[in-house]
Amino acid sequence: MTRVICSDCGRACNAERTEKQGKGFCGCGLLPRAALARAHFGEEPCISGKRGSGTVFFCGCSLGCVFCQNYEISHDGAAGKEITPARLADIFRELEDSGVHNINLVNPTHYTYAIDKAMRLYRPGIPVVYNTSSYDGSAALARAAEWTDIFLADLKLVSPSRSRRYLKAENYPETALKAIDAMKRMQPKDEFASDGIMQRGVIVRVLVLPCNADQARACGQMIKERWGADTVVSVMSQYYPAGEAAGGKYPEIARRITAREYESVCACFSDLGFSKGYYQKPDSADSAYTPIFNGEGI
Repeated sequence: MTRVICSDCGRACNAERTEKQGKGFCGCGLLPRAALARAHFGEEPCISGKRGSGTVFFCGCSLGCVFCQNYEISHDGAAGKEITPARLADIFRELEDSGVHNINLVNPTHYTYAIDKAMRLYRPGIPVVYNTSSYDGSAALARAAEWTDIFLADLKLVSPSRSRRYLKAENYPETALKAIDAMKRMQPKDEFASDGIMQRGVIVRVLVLPCNADQARACGQMIKERWGADTVVSVMSQYYPAGEAAGGKYPEIARRITAREYESVCACFSDLGFSKGYYQKPDSADSAYTPIFNGEGI
């Protein structure tokens, strides 16, 4: 039986993980659990394109976001179906054969050990997207460096106290900033095909939370200071209260964002000189855009 001492995420639990069980915060074993693998059209246009992004939604998570839109699978390490690296490699091949633009690994941090094994069995001939909260440790990123073409990286908050309240991880800001530093070193140049589909690079996502537009603006300032205003950014308005945020325990975020909140963030990013990236339409804040996790493709 394989046993590892895990420090793959920002918690650096140094907890024992076997193929079936884990004693760290995420509670996940080394074998991935996944809830859906299919063409997905809800990413940025340069990722989804016209043929979709070949997305694998992994279960469990190293964060504890109280508002997660994928709460049903992210907060339950026993959700989805357990798969081997060999099966994961087959999923990559099946998605690629379906004609998608890329292979998109959603929330891969705690499963990079198995993903690395799968990539050694079959390395897709299309770009691989590492779609992450950015709560990544150096061990996970070292593996990802071997097979990642595009980093789709969140920068959720820059306040430790708010990270503790909403993400259950006070050290999220410092961990995420260091992780994105590493991603930018790995993929320093953004490259796009003639049809506009990204081939290599980094996109930094900022989700605007209600009563936290100041945090989103601070994220913009941090992105400019750290990586420059030519960073490709995605300023997202798609927040709606899900998970614990929908249950009344966090009343300040138990609503959608207002037009004024979102516009203030967009204006800030514009004033900071960002010219590469994406803004969302107000109707993006709808649960209808969240996939149905029915095990398709797994």
